[in-house]
Amino acid sequence: MNATQNPEPLKLSTSRKVSPWADPKKGSKIKNCFSLPAGRNGSCPGATDLCDPATGGYCYAGRDEKRFPSVNALVTRNLKLLKAAGTVAGMVDLLDAAVTEFVTFATKRDLPLVFRIHEDGDFFSRTYAKAWAEVITRHPDVQFWAYTRSWAGKVVVTDILAGIDNLALYVSVDAANIHKARPLVAGWQAAGILPALAAEAEGIQDVSVSLQGRRAPVCPEIGGKLPLVNDDGVGACVACGMCIDGKAPVNFPIHR
Repeated sequence: MNATQNPEPLKLSTSRKVSPWADPKKGSKIKNCFSLPAGRNGSCPGATDLCDPATGGYCYAGRDEKRFPSVNALVTRNLKLLKAAGTVAGMVDLLDAAVTEFVTFATKRDLPLVFRIHEDGDFFSRTYAKAWAEVITRHPDVQFWAYTRSWAGKVVVTDILAGIDNLALYVSVDAANIHKARPLVAGWQAAGILPALAAEAEGIQDVSVSLQGRRAPVCPEIGGKLPLVNDDGVGACVACGMCIDGKAPVNFPIHR
């Protein structure tokens, strides 16, 4: 069979914070994340100066790519395969196979079907976002969630991904793009899209009010109200459920 008929598979990732089955010290026991390389030169066309260490910013995903060569190799390979696929149909084949692998594993172990899109990376093109929209609708029993900066600039995907019942979609906002976000908030609210605000810990609620007219919950793991992994081996995101189910806007305080 040729490469088109039998494509090389994408690789899923693990993360203790988003895992329904983890060991606090050894890590997640299930691969329920999909990741791509971070940064403007990776898969993040909407990255701001606050994401870029070269301009005084900080990106935890980019940090891990530098610290762990295996992570960098995995995410770089995923992006290469998707770009080589080229079309929506080609990308759907790759992504659907990866999600099906997760569903099969989780179902056999009676684990919650929760899947984080882009624990690292972002929606790098509209073609790629359309592929994800198709894959998400193919798996109605899986609850997906994603944060994206692809809501302004060269690549905008919010219109493609809004309104999908089993996807909680968050738009990432920070001090470098908040001026672009303010005029869009009402439209996001109408479409069921939620802001995820990253700001300095001191005064983050003031920034939240200036963005959307109200305070927003702080991520309880960052705020110290939930452990990264609890005694039952459940990651903070799953234990909380706020972002997974798209219950509310969320604030992510920056601690330098």
